[in-house]
Amino acid sequence: SGVGAAGRPPATSAGGRRGSTGSVTKKKSGWDTAQRNYGTIARLEAEMAEKTTVAQRLEEENRALRSKERLLLLQVKSDERAIECPSSTMHERLHALLCQLSPARSAGVRSQLSRGSTQFGAQELCVVWAGVAAEAGALLAAVGDAHDDSADVAPGVAAAAADLASATVDWLLSLVHGNVALLASVQGLDVNTGQRRGSGSSQASEEMHDAGGDGGGGSGTNAEAAGDATDAYWDPLLDSLRLSDEQAEDLAAVDATHGGELQARFSHMAGLMQALGRMVGSDARGAPPSPLLYAHGYEAAVEGREDAISELTSAHTSFHSLHNSVLFIVLGVLNPLQVCRVAAGALPRFPSAPGLAAAVARRRRAAA
Repeated sequence: SGVGAAGRPPATSAGGRRGSTGSVTKKKSGWDTAQRNYGTIARLEAEMAEKTTVAQRLEEENRALRSKERLLLLQVKSDERAIECPSSTMHERLHALLCQLSPARSAGVRSQLSRGSTQFGAQELCVVWAGVAAEAGALLAAVGDAHDDSADVAPGVAAAAADLASATVDWLLSLVHGNVALLASVQGLDVNTGQRRGSGSSQASEEMHDAGGDGGGGSGTNAEAAGDATDAYWDPLLDSLRLSDEQAEDLAAVDATHGGELQARFSHMAGLMQALGRMVGSDARGAPPSPLLYAHGYEAAVEGREDAISELTSAHTSFHSLHNSVLFIVLGVLNPLQVCRVAAGALPRFPSAPGLAAAVARRRRAAA
């Protein structure tokens, strides 16, 4: 029995080896399971990241679509409102606007208009706009630092701002019916004096400023050519507006949609002006060729070139019509107190709606 016992491996030794082998197997199995779990987790995390990216892209696209929808609605409302404000109602709309000014301010505007030309042009527009901007400034002084939607804004002040903004838009709509280029014609003028600001500014550079300058991401050199159409000019005004995220998104969309097209239409118009100018030279006063001159009363200077005149007139109307459309869309994005802030804050200029939209777009790109 002793030999037999000696000939057999000790039971504990065999069991130990079996236990050791099982332990290794279990560890390997656990390691494989962990690896599979880690792989599954990594795959799920990658899928989640991909789905998050897709969701973010879809949300951005959805926001852009909602913004386009809002702008289209504003365009439709503006068009409908324009139908109700033909040029024949201009004096009626002007009277309604002046009724929104303080009695003394309204009397002052009426007095200046009565001494001027019977035609309503850039000088007369400056007179009225200076009164509107002064009235807007008085309303804003009553608002102080309160937010536009704050309960601290007196209901009477908020109502007065709404009435002033509405009457202003109706009057401007009636103006552009009779003279599509009138709003752009005041660019470069000091609305307080009706005189051109600076000796080096040309009407062309001011119209380019009115087209927004940046064109949705360009170099901005056209804006700089207009003098103060830079961020140093726009930043204080934008700060005062306190735009909501939705408003800023809509204004940036206006620039993205129309800024480049305005630039293209202006460049086309300017090229036609230069070509026609080479054909006939400057007019008798030495002024540079202008579609306003050749399309309205200077046909004799370009006799025999009717095709060129027709093309230039068409380009001129195309540019200014789009510019005016952008103006009314931008005014629709803003609330009444913000319209007042633009009117008062843009002084001594008549505010450029495309320029404002371009400035918002630049700020958003810089913050991205």
